[in-house]
This record gives sequence, structure tokens and C-alpha cells, in this order.
Amino acid sequence: MSVRIVTASWLLAGALVLTAFDQASGQTYLMDTVYAGSEYPNASAELTYSLANGSTGVEINVSNAAPDQFYSIWLKLDGISPLTGIDAVPLAGVSELASLALSTPDEKLTPAAKSLGLVGDDGSGAASGPNGFITDANGDAVHSLTLDFPLVEGGMFSFDQFDSSLSPVPLGSTPFLLNALSHTDQVGHGLFPDGGPGTAAPWFWTPHYAVPEPSAALLLGISCVVMAARWRRNPRKVLP
Repeated sequence: MSVRIVTASWLLAGALVLTAFDQASGQTYLMDTVYAGSEYPNASAELTYSLANGSTGVEINVSNAAPDQFYSIWLKLDGISPLTGIDAVPLAGVSELASLALSTPDEKLTPAAKSLGLVGDDGSGAASGPNGFITDANGDAVHSLTLDFPLVEGGMFSFDQFDSSLSPVPLGSTPFLLNALSHTDQVGHGLFPDGGPGTAAPWFWTPHYAVPEPSAALLLGISCVVMAARWRRNPRKVLP
């Protein structure tokens, strides 16, 4: 076998591994049900994700939950949001922050948020939002969105993409990366999870990261390339 053929084989193997990883990143996970009531014992939710070009596609399928109910999805931070001062943000793109601020109780916005021109509401909220959905008469719903950042372990929520004066905040570790809340007032409250005590309750969450670190694929790909380069520089002698 010639050196050129062997090198091509290693590069092809690396490409196949990376392709396999990319396909594996589109997986479905059953979210933990934390609804404490007995009225909906069969309630469940599944999370499907996919990574591509620095963004994340997310789909959440809810079944047998409370019918005609408004829910919202939240992402835990390992730190605090500079816009609200809490350790969670809506599961939405950075580009959605300004619109979400409009339905946030104005008193919940930080001075930093107001200095950027964000203005909230009087607490009335909104019956829709990029991180919200309403179940049908059977308690079912499908919520799909695309995040403009990679939802990965060790990742960051890029508040600096919203405004350069803000710093990115690490995404939360275990537990409760994603938290699905039901809202008794039937509205969402923008950048804040609730409109007051008793207006929101957890239903489903992920206790760990579903999305793996991309570095595993990157390191594997680099290893394949390095091995191919070494083989090219130091080819094995072919016995006659």
C-alpha cells in the first residue's frame, strides 16, 4: 500500500468519525418529570437537540400534561444574568433578549439592563414568547427553536453578543440545566420566570447536560490529522 493511499485512508477515517459524531449530536432525551400533583400521572416531555455551525436546534415534545396551559423553558446559569440578577435565562437566542425584556416586570430589570435602554412592563406579561408554548386540549405540545449559541457543557451564554459592555456567563452545571415551568396566570414574564409567588411551578427538567462537549470530536479529528501527517513524514518501508 502506498504512503499516499494510507494517508488518504486516515483522513477518510477521521472524516467518518466526525460525521458520526455530528449525527449523534441529534439525539432525544426523556426529561425528568417533577410535577408533584396526581392529576396528570402520565405527563412526560422529550428533548431533542442538534448542533450545527455554532447554533443549537432544540425541540421539546410534551405529552399528557395540563391541557390549554402556558409553559416556559428556562436555562440555568453558573452565575447570574446581568439583566435580571438571577441564575437563569429564557431558553431563547441572545437576539431575543430585547423583545423578552418588554414583557419582564420592570422592577425585575437590573440597573445595568435599564442603562442599556431596556424597559419592562407592569407585570401583565405576554401570552407568547420564544421560550413559551401552550398545550392543546390533550395536554400535548411541540416547541421548536434555534439558539444562536452552542448549548454544550462548559459553554457560555453570550450576553456580550447582546451588548459589548456585558460579560458572557457560563452555562449551569448539574442539576437542572433546563427547567419547564407551568404558569397559573397563563402568561410568561419575559426575562423573569414568574409574575409573583405561586404563579409558576416546575414540571420537567434535565438533571444533566444532554449535549456533549464538542472538544471530544475536535480532539479526535486533530488526532487523525496528526497521525496522517506523521505517517506521511515517516512512511513504513514496504517489504519486497
